[in-house]
Amino acid sequence: MQRFNFARAYVIDRPLFTVSSTGLPRYLLAPVITSLLHHIPDWTQHALVNTLWNTGGRLNEVLALRRRDFRLNDAIPHVVIRTAKQRRASSGRPRRGTSPNHVVPLSDPAYVDEMRRVFASVREEFETDSDTGECRALPVWTVSDRTVRNWIGRAVDDAARAGIRLSIDVSPHTFRHSFAMHMLYNLIHP
Repeated sequence: MQRFNFARAYVIDRPLFTVSSTGLPRYLLAPVITSLLHHIPDWTQHALVNTLWNTGGRLNEVLALRRRDFRLNDAIPHVVIRTAKQRRASSGRPRRGTSPNHVVPLSDPAYVDEMRRVFASVREEFETDSDTGECRALPVWTVSDRTVRNWIGRAVDDAARAGIRLSIDVSPHTFRHSFAMHMLYNLIHP
């Protein structure tokens, strides 16, 4: 993320980890995530985990992303995430059973470049619906939830062997919390 004040974030962050009963979301600082990403050597795996961090998407939402959901060449690069979380019907909210879209600006130029390279290297795949004959684009990553969790687990283990100690357990949802906290840090302490 751009313009991140790491020193200030570290000062704010440390007391949060000393109080375990606060109920606050568990997250990692940007330099720690960068170190963790360094331990994911496969570029498609790296791109997926980096997408979790740069979009704040839930794992099932990121696994559903298709190439056309990314707008990398627009003036403001962004991704359109179709949320799978069901919402209660009330004023101002979408009707029950609908999946609203979230447009997430992509503020990290290195991440945007990484995704451009991924899309330039891999052909988009399609499937044909046997009932309707409709041709649909497949998601960018056609892996399971468990596979992604294994990738992250291996990266955590590799980082530990390299001497990087993480203050919390890391799951795909950790990247969502980290994304939110990094946004807050940038708003509060630009």
